[in-house]
Amino acid sequence: MPKISVIMPVYNREAYINDAIDSVLNQTYQDFELIIIDDGSTDNTINQINSYDDSRIVLIKHDSNKGISAARNTGLRHAKGEFIVNSDSDDINLPTKFEEQLYFLEKNQEMDIVGCHYQHFSEEGLGEIWYFPEDNDYIKANRLLWNQQAPTSMIRRKKIEDKGLLYYDEFFSSAEDTEFFNRMPDDVKMTNIQKVLYLYRRHNAQVTLDLEDTPQKRLVNLARIKLLNEMGLYPSEHEIKVHYSLCDFNSLVKNKIKFSEVRNWTEKLITYNNLNYFYNMNLFKNIYASQFFRLCDYYSYKGKEIWDDWENFEYKKRTPAYEVFDMEKVLQILQNKKIAILGTLYSTYNLIRTLEVVKIPISYLIDNKIGDQGLRMNNLPIYKLDNIKENRIDTLILGILSDKKYDIKNEIEENYNIEVILFDDLI
Repeated sequence: MPKISVIMPVYNREAYINDAIDSVLNQTYQDFELIIIDDGSTDNTINQINSYDDSRIVLIKHDSNKGISAARNTGLRHAKGEFIVNSDSDDINLPTKFEEQLYFLEKNQEMDIVGCHYQHFSEEGLGEIWYFPEDNDYIKANRLLWNQQAPTSMIRRKKIEDKGLLYYDEFFSSAEDTEFFNRMPDDVKMTNIQKVLYLYRRHNAQVTLDLEDTPQKRLVNLARIKLLNEMGLYPSEHEIKVHYSLCDFNSLVKNKIKFSEVRNWTEKLITYNNLNYFYNMNLFKNIYASQFFRLCDYYSYKGKEIWDDWENFEYKKRTPAYEVFDMEKVLQILQNKKIAILGTLYSTYNLIRTLEVVKIPISYLIDNKIGDQGLRMNNLPIYKLDNIKENRIDTLILGILSDKKYDIKNEIEENYNIEVILFDDLI
């Protein structure tokens, strides 16, 4: 009996299937079977699979295309391994992935599912890394927003199978991983190794690449709705759109959702969880309060109307340090100067309110992403950085919180011959 069963559904992947198979066969841990389920391919995929002479490869053919969930289930029904790994037919497992995941599960018997970080790649080379959290409670508390368990996790088979949870819901033609991990109960413990062990290929044929794919979005939302129902919440169609605005910020404007509606819905989620304790209360509150804050920050250029909703938010989670400015420093550094602020985040909003108190005027704001579009924040115009050349100021306040703020400060001072100060200087 093989220790690990690797399940690889495939449909018309002649361009990538060899890379995917090779990445499994070249693992440092070799006690596995590779079950490939061809889901009715019409290209040269089958011939490429048949070119391998390796007894560990088991090829199963569907007569027609039945979908990703049905293909995974076919593989699971034929699997003999103690541990299950899903592997996509266009991605690459790094050589030590199986070894490291198996070692973790055998060393940590209380854990049942272990994933890892991903790194995107394409013909242009390596891209961004997707980081998945380590803490089981955090993974589960996030489920109403996004799945935080890496899809190609290794699964301890017996425990999941004994609970009747091993197979996929075949209604889900996509987002099947989200639905699968969402229904794992409290006593099934999940985690992710804090290391990149998987390369996720980006190409035009992917379902998950098409962000405007309505069926994909609908199924992701359906997985969330199932969780809400399990909590005893049965949202209306409009409330579902409100909830989705908390997950996908761009949908707020598209669906004409008010910020106050998202605020009220977020408060409802937190209050309901506090009363029923579905998830760790403090963790859940912090996650969803932070998510609402990020939504406000995303639309911060709208100014006062946005931050009034944040100020009225019952479970407001304060941001560090930038809430409070030292009035003496503000007056000493900024009085009698013509100033502008670079940035339109919440920290900028707080500084604007502080300067209003001490009656120090602001000429304008700067944001290269949304500048020169006629937008205003707290009735202040928003321009791009080059506007400094035409509308000279004495001092630019850098409202950037990232580690690169010092490099940005030096670059602006050198290129625009202007004094630049940091928020830190005013605290």
